[in-house]
Amino acid sequence: WLNNLLREKTRIQVALVAIDPANGHIKAWVGGNNLSSEDYKYKFDHVWQDKRQPGSTFKPFVYLTAIDKGIPANFRVLDQPLALKSGNGIWSPRNSDGSSGGMTTLRSALARSLNQVTVRLAYEQLTVPEIISYAKRMGISSVMPQNYSIALGTGEVSPLELAGAFSTFANNGTWTEPVSILKVSDKHHRTMSESTPNRRFAIDSTSNFVMVSMMRDVINRGTASSIRGRYAMTMDAAGKTGTTQSLRDAWFAGFTPQLVAVVWTGFDDERIKFTSMEYGQGARAALPIWAGFMKRCYSDPSLKLTNRYFHIPNTVIAVPISGQANVPSAPVNNSVYIEYYTPKGFNYYKSNPVQSTPGDQGDSGVPTEGDIEPAPQPAETPAQEGAF
Repeated sequence: WLNNLLREKTRIQVALVAIDPANGHIKAWVGGNNLSSEDYKYKFDHVWQDKRQPGSTFKPFVYLTAIDKGIPANFRVLDQPLALKSGNGIWSPRNSDGSSGGMTTLRSALARSLNQVTVRLAYEQLTVPEIISYAKRMGISSVMPQNYSIALGTGEVSPLELAGAFSTFANNGTWTEPVSILKVSDKHHRTMSESTPNRRFAIDSTSNFVMVSMMRDVINRGTASSIRGRYAMTMDAAGKTGTTQSLRDAWFAGFTPQLVAVVWTGFDDERIKFTSMEYGQGARAALPIWAGFMKRCYSDPSLKLTNRYFHIPNTVIAVPISGQANVPSAPVNNSVYIEYYTPKGFNYYKSNPVQSTPGDQGDSGVPTEGDIEPAPQPAETPAQEGAF
């Protein structure tokens, strides 16, 4: 028995949960690497019982807070370290590869998962209570740390909880409670009880779409670009990679308009970790599982999933922007992309000309999506994601 327990605790584990964002119905649930119905009561279910730090998969809630406050996606933040007081010491987070840069747009920073930009955005433009409030509105119910480390996902959530929150993005800003039991019937097939969707407004659909467009860039040109390259997936999709401190956990949370799926991989014994960033980052350990699952779902005719596109509210303002000068430009070409604004965000952009200045090498990436159609497939190798 002890040998079996040791083997279970030291082998890599996985959790996958998939949800229909329209009604909250749970479509798939994988609680571990060897979790069958016969021995379920003796197993630890990683979908709902396990809470881990989500790492960079929490960053969308930070950026959403900024977007909904009226800060545009092409707002620039300095990609340099900053030192913050933490207890009796100093906390100075770095990008995962140790790099730094210049003024970088929020869109580019999320696609590249830059820790320094994310923490600086939170510290200079937001407050911790604001970030926590927006995360809870989207569906995060766990207690979050009351400091700026929350920007890098140092709170703990379950895969089910994270999937429910990402379902809000896929459902145009409306949160729907995940549900696994739709109906209870007696032996005569008479309905004893039946679930009804528990929905509530979470976020303005305009702000929600701007965030969806930013997470599309994560897949189209950022840390999850292997979805377009190696895995050749063409359906409209958005998501975020995640890796936690010391390579203990790897995540990928992604969605289409019809299906949300979250994958976690790691170890039951948190002292055990992945041996290197090459194997332990979310883009390498969790994303391939997500891609394989989604491709299988979309290729199964019985599931009736089609390539739909994310809904663009008529309140969204779309403007061709020069990726180098960060100013309106026409026509759309390789150096010009479509930027999406909320009305508040567009007014902020117009009234802050200091943001409309030539960028430097810190923001060299130009978004590839020029319209609602999926972007061309980028290179197979993903950019390395941020990990705190």
